[in-house]
Amino acid sequence: MEIKKIESDRFKAVYVGEKTMEIQQMRVWRSKDGSIHFKINGKPTSVNNNPESKRGNPNLWNALDAVLNELGITQGVEEEE
Repeated sequence: MEIKKIESDRFKAVYVGEKTMEIQQMRVWRSKDGSIHFKINGKPTSVNNNPESKRGNPNLWNALDAVLNELGITQGVEEEE
């Protein structure tokens, strides 16, 4: 079977298995309000750790927060760098 993939100048997504894909070139940053933002294929979205919020997903926020902290990205920015 041929490996399915989507490629553009902004991102790459590759079919891994029947229910799995891998996204490369995903940009992630922390904002000053504590939310974590990311862009996939140029489309921005965000997540925070407040379960009551529309964008609240503590599990995803914790996973992204751990990676940002490990990379030394602890300060939020006003907008994407």
